[in-house]
Amino acid sequence: MAPSGPVLLVDDDAGIRKVVARTLNLAGIDVVAVPDGSSARAALDTGGMAMVLLDVNLPDVSGLDLVDEIHDRYAVPVVVLSIVDEEADIVRALEAGADDYIRKPFSIRELTARVQAVLRRSAQTDEAPSAVHVGDVTLDKGSYRVRVRGEMISLTPTEYRLLSYMARNPGVVLTHNRLLTSVWGPGYEGETHMLHVTMSRLRRKLATIGGASLIRTTPGVGYEFVADAASAPVNGDAT
Repeated sequence: MAPSGPVLLVDDDAGIRKVVARTLNLAGIDVVAVPDGSSARAALDTGGMAMVLLDVNLPDVSGLDLVDEIHDRYAVPVVVLSIVDEEADIVRALEAGADDYIRKPFSIRELTARVQAVLRRSAQTDEAPSAVHVGDVTLDKGSYRVRVRGEMISLTPTEYRLLSYMARNPGVVLTHNRLLTSVWGPGYEGETHMLHVTMSRLRRKLATIGGASLIRTTPGVGYEFVADAASAPVNGDAT
């Protein structure tokens, strides 16, 4: 399936912009490449971007702040680029709502596979049911919002896919790898750190509307959606 629009590449290194654009073009993916945050905002304001590939180190704005802004204003998937020794930046980017990350230096094969996976997940979200209703919980795909007993919060695309998948399998302990392959896609087996960070962020959001206990942890195994727990006491945020 062809992407719904181009990939927006934001990196201040002209050499990387050239290599990445050429690589993705060869894979049939259009690219709009810009060097900084201001140019990224201008490109996003025109609309139609399928996803953003974003370096966390930009000359005019914090890439981590931009991740949060993109999800709040534009609701498109974001993949961050980070040099190998900046583990803390990767964690902060995931906590800010990044859908995935690619470590620099990266291989052409890895870059293409990761971008294609995000585009594929986005297309699958578009084809998913417009709403999911389980007990007192309602998920609205069009707005990436979830309601618990009338209280509403907004989710990132990845948070929405994760909660939606769990809500469509209530009462089932879903293993880490099953969630990773079902929500992120094949090739993400073993990426438990990314799952834990996303799950922790999702639980914090649910806690603000009385839904923290909707997700139950089975230590060392996975997570379970508990449909009748919307008003249950908060059990913490263990992952």
